Amino acid sequence: RELQAQFLALQAQMNPHFLYNTLTLVGMLGMEDGNEEIPKITGELVQMLRYITYDSRELVTLKEEADHALCYLDIMKTRYRDHLVVDVSLTGDLTAVRVPKLSVQPFVENCVKHGFAGKKYPWRIELAVSADANGWIVRIRDDGSGFGEDYLRRFAESRDQLGRLELYAESGGLGMMNTYARLVHTFGSKLRFELSNGEAGGACVTFGIETEDNADAENIAG
Repeated sequence: RELQAQFLALQAQMNPHFLYNTLTLVGMLGMEDGNEEIPKITGELVQMLRYITYDSRELVTLKEEADHALCYLDIMKTRYRDHLVVDVSLTGDLTAVRVPKLSVQPFVENCVKHGFAGKKYPWRIELAVSADANGWIVRIRDDGSGFGEDYLRRFAESRDQLGRLELYAESGGLGMMNTYARLVHTFGSKLRFELSNGEAGGACVTFGIETEDNADAENIAG
């Protein structure tokens, strides 16, 4: 069984290795044709794939998670150009915080895949990640259709029953529930996690760890 596990691990490394080489070749061909966007996109995609497949750590720095999400957003900006407006704010020492891998990008991807369905251009995504002595917080906002009221209600009712994945599979949010479950598994009751709709429309996902004093101050300021 040990030899079989080692074989499967080596095989898992070889499969993406072929894909990396192919993407690198595509990038070189784009460079030879004078298209600077092709090697840029393929390089970012290789970086994302390496992060997902080769790095076996369960916990990574919040900085790495933010960088991974920014790679995805940059690829989407190349795809949609001026139709997609991205606002990013990264503050504090994000390298000092450890979070589960793929904690940020799935929520950002959900904006593009589901939040903007049926909405005319331009689209806007805001990603704010910060860390200080009082904790850390991640906020992802879009100006899309927002969460349905029924969805928010059912999430509030079942958020502590992590086995109820059908709600999220039906709504196209299985990745969101998977990410939420891993965050809860890692941080337990310390986790602050909120799904909401903005006053002007659009969805907002907020999660992080804050001290009670800092959370109270934010509530008073808000």
